[in-house]
Amino acid sequence: MSVYRDKQRNTWFVVTRYKDWTGKAKQTTKRGFRTKHDAQRYESLFIDKKKDSTDILFKNFVEIYLESMEYRIKENTLMTKQNIFYHHIVPYLGEMKLDEITPKDIIHWQDQVMKDNNYKQTYLKTIHNQLSA
Repeated sequence: MSVYRDKQRNTWFVVTRYKDWTGKAKQTTKRGFRTKHDAQRYESLFIDKKKDSTDILFKNFVEIYLESMEYRIKENTLMTKQNIFYHHIVPYLGEMKLDEITPKDIIHWQDQVMKDNNYKQTYLKTIHNQLSA
C-alpha cells in the first residue's frame, strides 16, 4: 500500500496488497496519476472498497454505492442521485465514518438542509430517501 513516483513517465503509481473475496492475497498496481494526491485518493478508495467493515468514510461509501448503481439504473436517475449526494449529503456527512453516524447526526443534517434552503417538503423527502438508500 504505497504511492511511488515514476520518474521515467513523470507520473505517480499505486501498489496495493489486498485479500479478494475468496481470501487469497493479491497485489494490484495502478499507474498514470498526475499528482501524488490523486494516487493517494485512489489508494484510499480502493482499500475502502475491499474492506468488509463500516469503518470507512461516508464519502468513500457514496463513491462505492454510486459505482454499483451505474449499470442498474438509467443515466438520468444516476445523475439525479449524484447531484443529491454531492450537493446535499456529502458536504455534511462526508468526513464522518459510517459507523460513527448516529440518528442525532441525521437529525442535525436534516435541520441544516431545511434551514439553509427553501425546498418543498417533497424534495426534502427525496433527499432523505437517497440517504436511506
